[in-house]
Amino acid sequence: RVKLLSMQDDKQSTPLHQFAACRNVYAIKCLSAGLKPAGRVKLLGVQDDRESTPLHQSVAYRYRDAIHIVLGGLEAADRVKLLSMRDDKQSTPLHQFASRHNVYAIKYLLDELEPADRVKLLSMQDDKQSTPLHEAAASEYSDAIGTLLEGLEPADRVKLLSMQDEKQLTPLHQLAVSGSPIAIKSLFDGLEP
Repeated sequence: RVKLLSMQDDKQSTPLHQFAACRNVYAIKCLSAGLKPAGRVKLLGVQDDRESTPLHQSVAYRYRDAIHIVLGGLEAADRVKLLSMRDDKQSTPLHQFASRHNVYAIKYLLDELEPADRVKLLSMQDDKQSTPLHEAAASEYSDAIGTLLEGLEPADRVKLLSMQDEKQLTPLHQLAVSGSPIAIKSLFDGLEP
């Protein structure tokens, strides 16, 4: 089954890429049934001609089932590996979930990861030097911002909030444009004055 699901078309997409892009949760459930974690990691790590993985493609999911089906039972190290994969714009799946305010996915993706792994993933910058936190801030999503920073030590939060994109903007600069007081509060929760 893994061999069949790994077959790529002329754009290097696998059936799993296409089912993920079409949000076909039922098909993904059927295809994933009985696959061992190692097989799922292999399938989720296949990149198409835009270097996008099925996890990048699944960003549109707001369905809990889809995220559980794809990542359920995977070890933390495998999650970190998959979440570290970059597309042709150097964007990770976490960048994409943050930009689309998929709080449930963010929470599930980061759940049970060690703080050091979370900081590593949240520090990854795309081709515009934006982090997932920049993406959430640019979209004014206070829930996503809070979820990304949840459980991190103040020093790690400050490090992440100090990161600048190619225009030297921090996540706080991004929020200044929107003026969302709830989102701004999310950035500062847990930090000393």
